[in-house]
Amino acid sequence: MPDFEDRRREARHHVYLAAEIYVDGGTVRTAITKDVSARGMLVLTRARLSAGQTVRLRVYLPGDEDRVEVVAGRVVRQEPLAPDERGTWCEKVAVGFDDDRTSLAEEFAALAAEQARIYGW
Repeated sequence: MPDFEDRRREARHHVYLAAEIYVDGGTVRTAITKDVSARGMLVLTRARLSAGQTVRLRVYLPGDEDRVEVVAGRVVRQEPLAPDERGTWCEKVAVGFDDDRTSLAEEFAALAAEQARIYGW
């Protein structure tokens, strides 16, 4: 069986942006994006979520006028961060989008390039 990386069909763009996770019952948790593709997003969070759980993500995009992008999806997987990775965040959560978000992925690709340029990644 191929590992998770091999099954990805879309390019992933590493970019770090503030986000919020809205879960069943209206609970809101803070998160930060780690990477995104047209089909999903990996976030770091303190939220304890389960595979299959429905969520909405609000991602705060930089620019002259702050913009919020809202995406809906389901938790595909979650795993605790290793002890040496922990700090503010405790979990890695992968969310598969309910619909294709190619334009969002393209925007994240540009932001990832800008962050790489600024921070020397």
